[in-house]
Amino acid sequence: MSDIADKIYAATGLTLNAEAAAKVGHMIRLARQEAADEIEKLRAENERLTNNARSDARLLAAYHKWCDMHGCAPSSSDLSKARAALGEKE
Repeated sequence: MSDIADKIYAATGLTLNAEAAAKVGHMIRLARQEAADEIEKLRAENERLTNNARSDARLLAAYHKWCDMHGCAPSSSDLSKARAALGEKE
């Protein structure tokens, strides 16, 4: 049986036969794996959102640069050009 299962059953005063203890240990291992899988999914989603935020920040910087250079609101193709210009300076 796992340490967690031992602690749970020690706290409750219950005892398990070997078969029940093996089942509890298996259930705990499955729960740990499920938690690890969920953590990996959350890390991947966090990375995706961080990358999106960086991209949005670059687009906003390009928009600001275009406005400074031309004194007017840019088109999407103008933004692409301004973003490329910013990339050359980075």
